[in-house]
Amino acid sequence: MSLVETLPLLAWPLRSDSLSILIYHRVLPAFDPFRTGEVVVDVFDRQMRYLAGHFSVLPLGEAVARLKQRRLAKASVLHHL
Repeated sequence: MSLVETLPLLAWPLRSDSLSILIYHRVLPAFDPFRTGEVVVDVFDRQMRYLAGHFSVLPLGEAVARLKQRRLAKASVLHHL
């Protein structure tokens, strides 16, 4: 599975006036067959590296301020764990 397929909820192409928000309920140390919807550490690390290399990753406060000011960079993303 490609890395892009592991981030299915991001909108393509991204608009400059939108903010994608990723929420992780938990990150598991290893695959758990009873929690198939949860990401494991190595996949999470790859996703974060991909995001950092292709998106403007913003902390919550900055994302809210930029939304209010209409100053979001194209491909802005907020992730919350």
